[in-house]
Amino acid sequence: MILSSRRARFIQKLAVVWAVPIGLYIYVQNLGCGYQGHSGPTVRYVLTSQAVEAGTVLTQDLIQLKDVPPRFLPNDAVLADQLHNCFGSVFSESVEAGAVLLATDLEEGKCSR
Repeated sequence: MILSSRRARFIQKLAVVWAVPIGLYIYVQNLGCGYQGHSGPTVRYVLTSQAVEAGTVLTQDLIQLKDVPPRFLPNDAVLADQLHNCFGSVFSESVEAGAVLLATDLEEGKCSR
């Protein structure tokens, strides 16, 4: 009996030892595949092309546009078709480079959906 219980624990440990790296490998292979290959509708959204300090006026050189399925965006993300209302707005807080531009990043009321 003792021998079979040791063997069972060994097999369980061996299964865990193999399951962890296999699971990690599968996870790493799927990183970045969140929406690639998605054939559904997309929206063009705005993100910052560089870090922006609070008090900076929004201009064309501070942004870039990308397409993504709408389900991957926050509700207050600024969309490309809203930009005409947003230029000239002042950033109310600092924003990192590459961040999705949110209406709440800009002064109130000027750039809302």
